[in-house]
Amino acid sequence: FRTLKVKGHTFYSIPIHDLRSEEIFHFSYQNSTIEIDNSSFTKNLSIWAIAHTFCICFILILFPYLFGYDVLSIVITPLEIIFDQIQNVAAHPFTRIEENLMQKHRSFELELISASVSRLTKLLQVG
Repeated sequence: FRTLKVKGHTFYSIPIHDLRSEEIFHFSYQNSTIEIDNSSFTKNLSIWAIAHTFCICFILILFPYLFGYDVLSIVITPLEIIFDQIQNVAAHPFTRIEENLMQKHRSFELELISASVSRLTKLLQVG
């Protein structure tokens, strides 16, 4: 409590000039008033807000990095391997496709595309 007045009689009074308006809870009823200091609550709330801000900043920094790594390993690297294979077939149509490059980044889609490129290469070699 900072101030407690009941029917005009002051029972407890500490000056409130050092507090901001957000830190004072003022309640009046008829001829009685009470002023409660909630600066500790405001301090704890501000600490939680700062911690919340740091957590959001951490998430905003970390997740794009993780997402970029996944995009690189799942999409871009296999596409580069397929592109290199197709360029190799275009430059040298009578050579076989190297399978050892595909072993590191094996996925179902990559296997389908590699099989298709292999079939096209065989068709080019036949006719």
